[in-house]
Amino acid sequence: MGTNFYLFTKNSKIAYRYFRDEFELVDVPELGYEIHIGKRSAGWKPLFQRHDNAYTSVRELEQFIINHNDDLEIFNEYGEKFDLPGLKSELINWADNQTVRHLKYVPDGIENVVLGFKEYFVDGTPEDFDIKTPFDHIEYNTLNPGGSEFTSLKYLSHDGDGYDFMVGDFL
Repeated sequence: MGTNFYLFTKNSKIAYRYFRDEFELVDVPELGYEIHIGKRSAGWKPLFQRHDNAYTSVRELEQFIINHNDDLEIFNEYGEKFDLPGLKSELINWADNQTVRHLKYVPDGIENVVLGFKEYFVDGTPEDFDIKTPFDHIEYNTLNPGGSEFTSLKYLSHDGDGYDFMVGDFL
């Protein structure tokens, strides 16, 4: 469970120049182009969607929004609108407000009889851990190669500042 964030524009030139085959034509709340930019989830770093013709880093995303501010709106899946400082607070800097947990990875898992599934991460210490939360998508998938297909390492990258990016559509 998480929250998705989008750009919205009525400007077809922006949509086709920068997001060809990467937007959805929508008519709610009005006719325009919706572009998925990222998702935040509890316990994870935010995951941004790469749009190579518009931006490939968070810094470039911020500059793109500044450069096209008159033609763009930012909102989340619940219809809440944001300005750039709001996007920074609610998505870009999401990891800064997450609880840090130090975890050890157990490759074979430990059966959780109460919940009926195996747990692969157990509490560690700041001195002895394999991974910490909020999870970095690449670190997590490197440590836990049995992860889901859509977050396969071939689709994931970091920008120069360490933000997580994914190529392709989010599920």
